[in-house]
Amino acid sequence: MRSCCPIELSYCSKKKPGHGKKSKKLEKKSQELKNVKKEQEEFVRQKSEIKTQRERALSEQRSHYNKIREERKHNTYTLKQAILQNKREEAFNVRKQREENIRKKKDMMDFFREENQARKSAIRGSEMSATQRINQWRNQKFEDFKNDYQKRIDTEDGIRKTKEKEVMDMELLEMELIKRLQNTQLIQKQAFEELDTVLKHSNVSKTSGIFSKKSLEGINN
Repeated sequence: MRSCCPIELSYCSKKKPGHGKKSKKLEKKSQELKNVKKEQEEFVRQKSEIKTQRERALSEQRSHYNKIREERKHNTYTLKQAILQNKREEAFNVRKQREENIRKKKDMMDFFREENQARKSAIRGSEMSATQRINQWRNQKFEDFKNDYQKRIDTEDGIRKTKEKEVMDMELLEMELIKRLQNTQLIQKQAFEELDTVLKHSNVSKTSGIFSKKSLEGINN
């Protein structure tokens, strides 16, 4: 190894301290660049992880919404079928009641026709006993008819009121179910919006913290 002459030795002794300081400064800058690169990689990793979590949350939310939509569709269809069946039964009962009313009217006309015939027979007859028997038969017939008619009216009114209540209950149940599903959907929507806001806020906070810290260090150096 060649030794320095006195002049070179003096020059070398002056050069080495400055050269070491510059080398340390370059080494420090290199380390800072490595740290920035590492932090950027960590930021990218965290961003990718947040994106994955968000996509998973969105997928779960969509699946939940689809399930609720299918349940609502099924329940609505079931309720509509039940209401339609009740309406069909109600129409059948109305038609049956109309036929029954026609039959009752015919029975009443037959009754009055028989009564008129009996009255004519009584008029034609001269014996009081015959008139009394006719009156008794007429009165008994009228009482029987009146009682039977009242029983039928009471029975039909009871059936009609029961059917009307069933239809009303089904319609109220449908309205209540739709209202509950709408409330559930609103709650799920609010939860999704809150989750999305939290994820966005977490993403912005982490990004701002990393770069603001390193920017200040770079300016100071």
